[in-house]
Amino acid sequence: MKTINLTDEQFEQVQDSVQSNDNPASKEHVGFVIYDKLGHVLFESTKETVKEAVEEAVEQEVSLKSANLRFANLKSANLDSANLKSANLESANLKSADLESANLESANLKSADLESADLESANLKSADLESADLRFANLKSANLRFANLKSANLKSANLRSANLESANLRFAKTAYAKVDFSPAEKEQAKQWAEGLDR
Repeated sequence: MKTINLTDEQFEQVQDSVQSNDNPASKEHVGFVIYDKLGHVLFESTKETVKEAVEEAVEQEVSLKSANLRFANLKSANLDSANLKSANLESANLKSADLESANLESANLKSADLESADLESANLKSADLESADLRFANLKSANLRFANLKSANLKSANLRSANLESANLRFAKTAYAKVDFSPAEKEQAKQWAEGLDR
């Protein structure tokens, strides 16, 4: 056995270091961790709920690209300008959430609750919104190009100036919704009209 001689000062420094590492109060408490779809850590938060953790990440401008937020309760969350590109938000509760100008390109929002959500100017290009609840949602000026809105509930939603080019609106419920169609969106206009009685 090898003996190491320490001065009194060195011994005190080592002792302080060990006590600090053993003291839980000296460590930052991690309450919630946000992972991507491959299990990699995107953000560690001291908050106790997924909603608070996601809001904190967005406030700090952390990219949540490819985040796994399936079934997450994000009701009324402030996610203004969030980067949620390719995120998994399937069946998430986003009712009344603020997603204005958020990047949701290629995101999975299948069966998500987006009732009364603010998605003005949001990028939803190629997003999967099949069977999503978008009643009373604000989608003004949103980019829904190539988005899948099959069987989505768009009743009373605002889609003024939204880009619906090449979007799939088959079987969507569209009664009382507001929309402007461009000449390039003839097929979408036809699908929209078919959903007025659903």
